[in-house]
Amino acid sequence: MAHFKARLQADLGLGDPDRALLAFEVVASLLVRRVSPGEAQDFAAQLPSIVREKLLDLPAGPDIDITLESIESEMAQRLDLDRPSAASLVRQVADCLGDFVDAHEVRHLVQQLPREMKAVFPAQLA
Repeated sequence: MAHFKARLQADLGLGDPDRALLAFEVVASLLVRRVSPGEAQDFAAQLPSIVREKLLDLPAGPDIDITLESIESEMAQRLDLDRPSAASLVRQVADCLGDFVDAHEVRHLVQQLPREMKAVFPAQLA
């Protein structure tokens, strides 16, 4: 877990590994609730057990009320950021998902997202 947090911290450019983990969890938790249960399980399976268990304990999706705006809002609230900073951090997390989860699996997850959510992911994953 320490390696995972350190890698997140470096990828996101945040000074605190716990803050980096929180940013990742905000995005990952809302993504797994937005997609089908099978896709959520496949995505979470590649993450450290502590993170995986948190994600799999969430209500099963797909929850179509989860939008890019709601993810950015949650990021702003949980990390005490202004909205533009939260939106930027959501995109940074989306950019680095392929560092922690197989790119093929990220593509499968992204395929289930609405267009505006797909736009935050790198082109090769969207």
